[in-house]
Amino acid sequence: MRKFLFYLVPSLILILSVAIMIGGPYLKNPKGDDENVAVYIEKVMEDIKNDHWEEANDNLEKLKSAWKKILPRIQFSIERDEAIEIDVNLARLKGLIFGKDQAAALAELNETAERWKNLSE
Repeated sequence: MRKFLFYLVPSLILILSVAIMIGGPYLKNPKGDDENVAVYIEKVMEDIKNDHWEEANDNLEKLKSAWKKILPRIQFSIERDEAIEIDVNLARLKGLIFGKDQAAALAELNETAERWKNLSE
C-alpha cells in the first residue's frame, strides 16, 4: 500500500499540473457576463469609433475588472510577460481615452485584442 501511494501522489500532482498548464483556452472562457473580456473590447472599440469618450471610459473600467477576474484562473497557463503587457496596454488605453486620441486608442485597443486572442495559443 505504501509503495502504491509513493507512486500515486506524484503522478496525480504531475497530471494536475499539466492539466492546469494546457487548460488555458478553457479557463479563458468567461463564467459570467461580467468576465467577458472580448465583449468589453468590442464595446470600448465602438465607443471610441463613435467619439463616446465617457462610455469608453466606463467600458474600459469594466474591461479592466473582467481582466482582473480572468487573470487568476489563467495565470499558470500563460506567460507572465503577456499578462503584464495586457495590463500595460490597458493603462495606456486609459490615458489615450482621457486625452481623446482616437487613432492611438484604436491602435492600442487592437493590440490588446490581438494579445487576448493569442493569449492561450
